[in-house]
Amino acid sequence: FSLWLAQLSGRVQQLLCASHVRDGAVALASMLGMPPVPPPDVRSETQITKGFTPVFTDGDLTFFTGFDSSNLASVRRIRGGFYQGQPAPDCAGTPYETPYTTWWYFGVRGGTKGQAITIRLSNLNCQLKLYSQGMAPVFKSVPSMTNFVRIPGKVTYHAPTGAQTMELTFEHEFRFDREDVYFAFTYPYSYTDLQQQLAQWQAQHAPPRHPKGADIYFVRETLTHSLEGRRVELLTVTNHQGIGPAPEPQCTKGVPVENPAQSRPRTFPAKRAVCFSARVHPGEVPASHVMDGLLKFLLSDDPCAASARDHFVFKIVPMLNPDGVSNGHYRTDPLGMNLNRCYADPDPVQESPIHALKALILALHADASLALYCDLHAHATRRGTFMYGNALEGEEFLDMLLYPKLVSLNSPYFDFAGCNFSEKNMRSTDKRDGLSKEGSSRVRMWQETGLVHCYTLEANYNTMLCVNRLPPMDGEDGPAQVSGYPPKYVPEMYRNIGCGLVTALLDLHGLNPRSRLPQSTFQSTQGLRDWLERNAHLLTQPVTALKGKAAQAAAKTVLQDCGAPLVPPPPVRAPGRRSAETPPLKAPKGVGRRAQSMPPVAVAAEEAAAAPSPRTSRRSGRQTAGAVDRSHRHSASAKGATKTVALPKPTPDEDTSQAAAALQALTLAPGKLRPAAGAHGGGTGDRGGAVVRPKAVCGSNP
Repeated sequence: FSLWLAQLSGRVQQLLCASHVRDGAVALASMLGMPPVPPPDVRSETQITKGFTPVFTDGDLTFFTGFDSSNLASVRRIRGGFYQGQPAPDCAGTPYETPYTTWWYFGVRGGTKGQAITIRLSNLNCQLKLYSQGMAPVFKSVPSMTNFVRIPGKVTYHAPTGAQTMELTFEHEFRFDREDVYFAFTYPYSYTDLQQQLAQWQAQHAPPRHPKGADIYFVRETLTHSLEGRRVELLTVTNHQGIGPAPEPQCTKGVPVENPAQSRPRTFPAKRAVCFSARVHPGEVPASHVMDGLLKFLLSDDPCAASARDHFVFKIVPMLNPDGVSNGHYRTDPLGMNLNRCYADPDPVQESPIHALKALILALHADASLALYCDLHAHATRRGTFMYGNALEGEEFLDMLLYPKLVSLNSPYFDFAGCNFSEKNMRSTDKRDGLSKEGSSRVRMWQETGLVHCYTLEANYNTMLCVNRLPPMDGEDGPAQVSGYPPKYVPEMYRNIGCGLVTALLDLHGLNPRSRLPQSTFQSTQGLRDWLERNAHLLTQPVTALKGKAAQAAAKTVLQDCGAPLVPPPPVRAPGRRSAETPPLKAPKGVGRRAQSMPPVAVAAEEAAAAPSPRTSRRSGRQTAGAVDRSHRHSASAKGATKTVALPKPTPDEDTSQAAAALQALTLAPGKLRPAAGAHGGGTGDRGGAVVRPKAVCGSNP
């Protein structure tokens, strides 16, 4: 009974803290005869180190954690080389423990080349929809591999009917002797990774000066410290054009500057400010890869990046919840709080990153300089990358729609049709914690500032629904050739979205020196605005809320139009004869001929799609064979069955090379193009042929 009282006391304190009635929590603890639970101890930066903590040892094999972002609570051997592990929930072993167990990240040491093991992870949050869409974990062998790649071979997931948790099983064959092999839920980006990258940029660009190349003004400072003493970084990126004589004022009490000799950034009175933030939810790693691409683009010598620095001051908070990231949490901070529901009245001590960011945004708004704010996230159930906006009316609604639509014209991986601008999405509550989105950054900052361009970006962990066929940039001959099958996300694709966020901002203000708009069927920002006005009735609610699959498909076809000009159909040839200029295509076994002209990522996806259908055992009811990715056929709610996803086996660093090839084909390749599906027919709304959708491959059932 005393243990139950202790647990009840801790849980009530947590709930009361969420309502900012902490005195009541202390009083309740006193009434129950229990001492109040203090917040985590504040540690210095030097105490937060990367380490090695063995979790389980079996002969030469050792499962370990102890490094930044790692998470694995326990492991046991079932038989032979079969091991079962379990990740720790957020805030495990504290009164603030939560049920979030989606994120996991650990290493295995001591394997020999050719040795095979099977790992089953249990007690995971039930993400059946994500895994039914072909999601696979990632791994990296150190030091032989520099990048994470997706697990090759079988990935099996299982959830008993009605259960809230699931099991995930995968196989791995060691490729090198005695190396540390790291396994993770998805491509990691830790607090240590951020610190190393920022140190590199700071060495290159700070103190702000005119380098020999691009004119870059870069200032790194500490916005605030987290509960456990980690820095919440604030970056200022612009150039020296229009620099003022005075430094920026402090935007909130106690905004520390770690080095006393370092001054705050200078003011730029003639420039407007743009604010981006990320990783308020620590397990949403795609947000950091998008942010990484955004920052690398801003700090490059690209003419579009130079124009962005000429006209804007970028205020960037790349990691809002460093404690959660470093501790291997999925959604919360060390007190079990969802920090993206605290913007209404953030506590300056226990929710200091949110308090400081809100003060920064309000200060920028008070100076009438804030042009746009976007908070970067990741999504586990809805495919693609898309935005949430606020439910505005009239001209403000059209103004708000312009930016996400422009992002879809500047990145092949952004799905405008997946965006949600409904009022319901501003008021909905989380299923697990019951907290309303009214406390999120997007909604609360709009309520307090009236900022029209206030967004949340969501990027799926795994894949997308479509790939945009972009209009050509200035200097290109035509829109890029695209594959007919949406590839799996890799970090380079997320980074491309980050670049698109910047170039879309330039288009929004008519400042893009290499705009795609003049080469599009929209021709100008006003033309795009007119198109949005004609189709605004499709955007007041999510496309998925429309009645009937036919209506949803028609709406998606219209909204996914990226203005790429139509291309002429290929010349008609007599049956049985081949043009002399067109040599015969030799298609790989199991893949259609059209794969010859597709990026490697898309070819791999086609190979997976063309594999035989899985065979089902009558006795077990389990799907055990075949390489499949049939997310469009399996419902996310289907439980009680084990399903297998087999992926092509990559070589070290293959994901990165495939991504580079895919990006080049999607954004740079000019020349003769094959028309997109629906480009020369009805059913495309005002403009046809914007997106190539998945089709049946080599007789396989799509």
